[in-house]
Amino acid sequence: MSDLRLRLVLPVFRVGPLTIDPIKAVLGQSVADIFGPLVTATRDTVDGQQLDVRLPHQVGANVPLGVMGEAGFRNERGQLILSLPRFIAGQTERALSLYVVGRQLGPAGQEELTVELPPGRPVALPLGAVATISICRIGAF
Repeated sequence: MSDLRLRLVLPVFRVGPLTIDPIKAVLGQSVADIFGPLVTATRDTVDGQQLDVRLPHQVGANVPLGVMGEAGFRNERGQLILSLPRFIAGQTERALSLYVVGRQLGPAGQEELTVELPPGRPVALPLGAVATISICRIGAF
C-alpha cells in the first residue's frame, strides 16, 4: 500500500514580532502538533508555514472541535479520507468537488469524503471563516 505525501501551506499572521496562528487559536493546537511525528519538514513562508507530511497507509488523526464533534483524516490506499461533522461536510465537498471521488456515512454520524488529490497541484481548503489551507500531493513513497 502506498504512503501519501502532502505539502500543507498554513496561514500565519505576523504583526511586528507577534505571530498569530488562526488555526491554533481556534483548535488549541497547531497543525504541526496534530500531525506530530508525521511531519517530515517545516518551513516558514512569507505569509505562513509549510509542512511536509507523510501518511502511511491507514494512518491519520482526529481533531476535537469541542461541541461540534471532531474532524479526522487518514490515508486509505493513497487516497485522503476526511471524516467530518455533517454540517461542514457539504462545504468541504463543494470546495474539493473536482477531487472528491466518494462520500459515505462514517462512524458516529460523521461524513467521510474520499479525496483523490492530483500530484503537484495545490488545492485550497477553506476552514470556515478561520483560514484557508493549501494541500498539495507531492508524491508517494
